Amino acid sequence: MTALVRKDFVLMEELNKTVVQSLVSSFALDFLLFEDKKGGDVATIHNVREYHNGDSSIHISDKIKLEYENRGDYKPVKRDSNGEVVKDKNGNPVKVDLYHTHQNYIEQGRADKKLHQEGKLHDVYRGKTMAQNENRQTDHIISSHEVHNDPGRVLAGLTGSDIANQNTNFQSTHSYINNLKSAHSMDKFLNEIVPKTIEAKKISIQNNQHKLTSMPNKTKEEQHKKRQLEDE
Repeated sequence: MTALVRKDFVLMEELNKTVVQSLVSSFALDFLLFEDKKGGDVATIHNVREYHNGDSSIHISDKIKLEYENRGDYKPVKRDSNGEVVKDKNGNPVKVDLYHTHQNYIEQGRADKKLHQEGKLHDVYRGKTMAQNENRQTDHIISSHEVHNDPGRVLAGLTGSDIANQNTNFQSTHSYINNLKSAHSMDKFLNEIVPKTIEAKKISIQNNQHKLTSMPNKTKEEQHKKRQLEDE
């Protein structure tokens, strides 16, 4: 257990917040260009985002509110050629993951997998080359959930899965980091999730060390149990 906790702790400590924030900023600039190409009013888009962030002083038309409400599900229900809902063997509706089945996402995964196998895949989040035995996952720098639910994207009439799967929004990293980040915004991940996780890992390491220190270590069986705790 101690070894595993230490490993997770190191992964969190390795994150380079400055670099990650620059990646977010880079994609945000690309996003503004996409909006501009669509003829979107950047000022209005900003206001819509602020309104949805709780600024009650901003007035939004009912039309814009309705557009956002009708943005569609993150994972829509799959339908057949007749428009009927496709169900699985248990009778549950089949959902379609538009963001992780996008061609750009698949191609990026293939390219990074090859580099990973060759020992040439650089994890920008941690500023190091990924070890070949590390579990790799492709992360959306700005999470696909965040893109899907972005009022600015909806107002600009942009397809969420296309925006989220721009090449500038991909980064391969350790699966632990990607799963911990999940659907969180990068700001929340770096400023809330990571610090809390690091603190929790520190406490866990201290508790495990105390437990190991107090464990009996005389018999072979006791020594074996202690090693098991260290290696779990």
